[in-house]
Amino acid sequence: SFRIPGYVTALKQVRGQDGRMRDLAEGDRVRQGAVLARIRSTEYQDKVHQAAGQAEAAEASAHKARLDFDRATRLFGSDSITKPDFDAARAQYDATQAQLRAAQAQTAEAQVSLRDTTLVAPFSGDIVKKAVELGSFVGPGVATFAIANTDTVKIVVGVPDTVVRSIKMGQPVEVAIDAFPTRTFKARISRMSSAADQTTRNF
Repeated sequence: SFRIPGYVTALKQVRGQDGRMRDLAEGDRVRQGAVLARIRSTEYQDKVHQAAGQAEAAEASAHKARLDFDRATRLFGSDSITKPDFDAARAQYDATQAQLRAAQAQTAEAQVSLRDTTLVAPFSGDIVKKAVELGSFVGPGVATFAIANTDTVKIVVGVPDTVVRSIKMGQPVEVAIDAFPTRTFKARISRMSSAADQTTRNF
């Protein structure tokens, strides 16, 4: 999902069976880091430019306040200015430093939001659900794609109490499933429930 809201302006293009390019769809495989979709970035670019301009202004103010504070420090050391004047120069310097840090933080946040206009695949896998189309509006945190990685899978089986005693963690087993009647899969016991199922009484 996107962290920020916006209108979808681009979807990943893949080559279809007819050789033509088409939008990413359910059943397609994607690699980690692939750009799945983009939302309109114009307003987020504007925020970056605005924040960067404010940071530059804050940096200029902080630089001037630093020079004034250095001069006030020298003058105060030679008893050429009063303590209130020196304190005022220090307060002004501290204030501009705080403003500069705030402006820099705002710029960094705006840059993160701009990067978040691009949605990338967190890992390689198959698209099992697509809930976004070109031009649609997406809200923050609303799932747009579901990706499944089936390189490693888990199977949950129930065994009676007479068998569970002979099973140990890490024990290798062979698994057969109806979908692949001629194949067996090698696996290992990774978890064992400490209580039986209330309905089947299996573990």
